[in-house]
Amino acid sequence: MKPWQTFFVVLAFCGVAAAGIPWIYHKSQTLTLEELKRNSEIWKAKEPPSYTLRVFLDENGTKSTWVFRTEAKQIVAVSKNGHFLTETEGSECLPESVFYQIGNWLKYQYQDEKAPYITASFNPELGYPLRAVLRRKSPPQRIEIQMILEPFKP
Repeated sequence: MKPWQTFFVVLAFCGVAAAGIPWIYHKSQTLTLEELKRNSEIWKAKEPPSYTLRVFLDENGTKSTWVFRTEAKQIVAVSKNGHFLTETEGSECLPESVFYQIGNWLKYQYQDEKAPYITASFNPELGYPLRAVLRRKSPPQRIEIQMILEPFKP
């Protein structure tokens, strides 16, 4: 093979790799309904009775920080951005509600003109979502949820 032919073969290989690697990575990052259900079941089985949960919510650039304190699987304190609220507020930020919300993202993803990007990572031991992201192009929307759970014994 002549040097100029080798150059074009290498160039073609690099072009295929440049297009293929991001596509493969994207496919590995997208969330499936089965993965969501599996982690939801892990959470239901292994949810600690007492913990502090910090939830960082970024919805279209509006950021908020929620902190939940539970004892014996009962919410005893809730705060949003440093201000205490009643125990009934903020339930949409708890793991059970986030699992339901992500499930809705997955169910309705094909109704958009352009399929949204949906991904999530889960705690391997307890199953709760560590981070979940929804990015839609039409209508423009971006939601990111991050959770940090600190179990404790009262």
